[in-house]
Amino acid sequence: MEEVKHREQPENVSEFRKWLVVLGCNVVLIFVLGLNQAIGPFFVELMRHFDEGAGQTSLIVTLSVFFTTCTGPVANLMTKRFGCRVTVITGGVLSTVGHLLSSFANSVPFLCLSYGVLVGLGFGLAYSPSVGMVSKYFKKGHALANGLAYTGSGLGIFIFPPFLQLLIDTYGWKGSFLAFSSVNANICVCGALFTEPGKLLTERESSDDARTGVEDTDQPVEEENHSDKTACRSDDAQARRNLWNFPTSKEARS
Repeated sequence: MEEVKHREQPENVSEFRKWLVVLGCNVVLIFVLGLNQAIGPFFVELMRHFDEGAGQTSLIVTLSVFFTTCTGPVANLMTKRFGCRVTVITGGVLSTVGHLLSSFANSVPFLCLSYGVLVGLGFGLAYSPSVGMVSKYFKKGHALANGLAYTGSGLGIFIFPPFLQLLIDTYGWKGSFLAFSSVNANICVCGALFTEPGKLLTERESSDDARTGVEDTDQPVEEENHSDKTACRSDDAQARRNLWNFPTSKEARS
């Protein structure tokens, strides 16, 4: 029991690994919190294209924010059942597919399903486990790590409006959804970083045990070969002594 508790201590994980998890959470929050608050360029373009009012068009973003913030219990159940990595990657796949399908939209209700529901569900599955993973790796300095991770929200709000406007001016709103789906797939890459600290240490220790076992099996063979060589040397030395030690006259008569 003590060994299991020792393995689960995050202090045994390298500092590089810890800050890599913070970086992954930061990137996830750039998309999840930043994009929902920086969707303005798409909003204006969709109102103009579908000739709809602000109220009906805003339902797309409203549904996305609703599912992002209300999917926490589902994300918690999936994390307990499948782990944080699988849950975040699943959220990345759903949000990527939602952006991809949005590029084929021909009405606001279609976008409510593709972007509002699918992207919102994907962001919700990626959000909670990412933040929770930071707390698992940082028992000391958790406030600093969590604060650095949440700077992703501000970065997303700062970066995405001009970036999305550039995509819309270059490819149109449909091409922008298609191009952004590939950018959004980076959530899956970040999810691959989220390995449980205890599982990470257990895998590392099992590989060390396997290497130690190979060395232990080789050691008796080496000791046996060494003992055989020592016995051969002693036999040769005794033979040389017998060769030069001639018997005396009394020993010859007897």
